Amino acid sequence: EKLEASGRPQVLTVEGAPKVVVMGVAAFERMAELAERAETVAKIRQGLEDVKAGRTTPAADVFEELRRKFNIPRGA
Repeated sequence: EKLEASGRPQVLTVEGAPKVVVMGVAAFERMAELAERAETVAKIRQGLEDVKAGRTTPAADVFEELRRKFNIPRGA
């Protein structure tokens, strides 16, 4: 009840030292959602930095490499 009421994780200790964090499902799901969003934003930023720095490959070059690698005819 305390976990659900506060919406905050609780730290459990053993001999005064923190050992385990316990949280309600809603708090865990929110934390997981925020972590996923932060990872997505970081990847987008990295992609934008790559474009700015010229660390890209034209799509036509990528498709040609895939055609050669997987022996795909040009008209396919």
